Amino acid sequence: GKEIALNKTGQLIIPKAVPLSNLDQYLNKGYPVLANVFNPTTGNGHWVLVTGKRSGEYRILDPVGYAGRTSLSDDYANTVYKYVVYKVR
Repeated sequence: GKEIALNKTGQLIIPKAVPLSNLDQYLNKGYPVLANVFNPTTGNGHWVLVTGKRSGEYRILDPVGYAGRTSLSDDYANTVYKYVVYKVR
């Protein structure tokens, strides 16, 4: 998917969301997933680390001043626009 970004005229472009099931294949193998979400506080794109899934809920770590945000559904409407997975070899 594409990342949430501003276009040349300064308009916020929000792409189509990716299916969350795409993240499951990596989380099930123990890989955390960097996810691009829409930040309701700033109105911009934002990155969080999805650390796992428990009882159907995606658990996250959120950087900077959003440490209290721990749930993808509660804080970001269970919506991801782009994701990145780093595998250690």
